[in-house]
Amino acid sequence: MGLFSKKPKKPEIDLAISEEHKKKLREIFNDTVDNGDDFQIIYGYSTTSKYEQGFVFNTQTTTFYEYVIGYRKSDYQVVMVQIS
Repeated sequence: MGLFSKKPKKPEIDLAISEEHKKKLREIFNDTVDNGDDFQIIYGYSTTSKYEQGFVFNTQTTTFYEYVIGYRKSDYQVVMVQIS
C-alpha cells in the first residue's frame, strides 16, 4: 500500500441527466433563433475576474457567463445565445 498504489476512479457520467441538459439547451436555442434545428449546438462559458485594492480590504469579483453556441455548416453561420 504505497502512495501510488491506488488508481484514481474514472468520473461517472449519468446519461439521463446529460440528455435532459441537451434537451434544455436545444429548447433555449430554438426559442431564440429562427430555424434553430438547422444548427449544431454546443455549450460554452467564459469568466472575467476583477481585482480591486482598498484601504481596509481587497476584493476580487469573478463573473461567469454561459452561452449556447450554434453552428450551421451550409452557410458557415455562427450564433451565440447568452443564457446567464
